[in-house]
Amino acid sequence: MSIANLQKRFSDLYKLRDKLCTKEKNWNDAFSAKDWIVNQLNELKSIVLDDTKSNDDILARIADIICVLEPEECDSE
Repeated sequence: MSIANLQKRFSDLYKLRDKLCTKEKNWNDAFSAKDWIVNQLNELKSIVLDDTKSNDDILARIADIICVLEPEECDSE
């Protein structure tokens, strides 16, 4: 195997590694976002089931979630 072929193979491997690392970060970010949403829904469920909480508490939690998911909605209020 020539040096030129070896350099090309290493170059291709580095590109592949970078691409895989980027995809892994995207997946990690997606799973983190999903976990956050599930946690927020569980918190909302707790608020709904708590007799000491009011509709205002529920609406406040929903507004908080919307502000994270749709920040422009909060800016317009």
